[in-house]
Amino acid sequence: MTDDKEVHVLGPPAESAEDTDVELDAELEDVYLTLTGAFSPQDVFGQRDIAGGETADNFLKRVKAEYRRLKDICDPSQYEFPEDIEAAEEALHILNDLAKRAREEIAAGTYGTTGIAVNRDFDRSLSLCTLGRTFYYERTPIAEGTDSVLYPCYELREDGSVRFLVLKVARGIPQNPSLELEAFVLRRIRAYKSIPQRRHFPSVQAELKLANGKLALIESRFAGITLEEVLKDPLHRGGVDQKHAMWMLGKGLSALGLAHACGVVHGGLTPQHIMCRTDHGLLICGWGGSVYDPAETRKKLTRDFGKFAAPEIKRRRLPGPWTDLYELGLCIIWALGGDPETKEIPEEVDEPLARILRLLVTEDERERPFSAWQFFEQERQPALTELREHHGWPRDFFPFKLTGF
Repeated sequence: MTDDKEVHVLGPPAESAEDTDVELDAELEDVYLTLTGAFSPQDVFGQRDIAGGETADNFLKRVKAEYRRLKDICDPSQYEFPEDIEAAEEALHILNDLAKRAREEIAAGTYGTTGIAVNRDFDRSLSLCTLGRTFYYERTPIAEGTDSVLYPCYELREDGSVRFLVLKVARGIPQNPSLELEAFVLRRIRAYKSIPQRRHFPSVQAELKLANGKLALIESRFAGITLEEVLKDPLHRGGVDQKHAMWMLGKGLSALGLAHACGVVHGGLTPQHIMCRTDHGLLICGWGGSVYDPAETRKKLTRDFGKFAAPEIKRRRLPGPWTDLYELGLCIIWALGGDPETKEIPEEVDEPLARILRLLVTEDERERPFSAWQFFEQERQPALTELREHHGWPRDFFPFKLTGF
């Protein structure tokens, strides 16, 4: 392979969507964003009006009524397009889980004391306005990256409901181009054909220039934790079970396939840039250091994330889809409790999974897979089938437990 190897822009898997530019149903999208951004039942069903004398029984009736309203919107059978159907199925699963937790917490008298809920007594001085929308944010960061700092952010709508968001602020004016690039690539991905993979990416809600000259993005919030945080959880401290690694790998390949179809190479995948939820949701973040159409622009990646960086980055060669596949493979090896530096895979990992991981982390990019979607269909799916048959894994949803969720 030479430096002229091009980014392969392939179409989505045949079963993903029709070749149309259909947006997600507006009402469903609003509910979907609310549910996927919720950390606790009160984020969806609100708080009990104790000061107003609302009893637990009356509040439970209100919760049930709101559940029925949302359930009707999340009914997959009423939608025609594949993206709507898949989004409705995912939203319905989250809704059912939150409703169950609400009932249990109301019965136990603990409702409103668990999880993370927004304080609706907003500090009006901490607000940002753009295009007729007002966003409120908190002073305490929730995360810090190489180029930006992230803060909790909320949009209070006319009906009193709250949309949970993230405010991403550049560390300084020199970091503005990184946020500009992230906004560009995420909007390009969002504008792609209507396929389910888009939900594996943050959605840019607004782009603002602050008074101090720093650029800020307001993005959708993902109610999960990073892969790095997953392995700090007592439930997964030694590494995740391989059945969970399989769905993480599958969702990662699905997401990267879409990015590559849009001509975007992430180039900096680490466990900090992969987020997971208990419902098997997965999000890839940190697109400020990515490269767009490297075969045409000849741009190379400027950041080296150490033991998770692909060899071609260290060799100053052009990146491509193969770069992201290598780094995803290392992240999954690490998530299993393996060593990303030596590429050692734990002995308890069965050969079907170990084999496809070795393919992904081949040192020579000329011998590495180049298409995420093709690898998903030709390698990952057969491996999953083999492991299902060997272990008797269920074909439907199985829980991924995280402490506090």
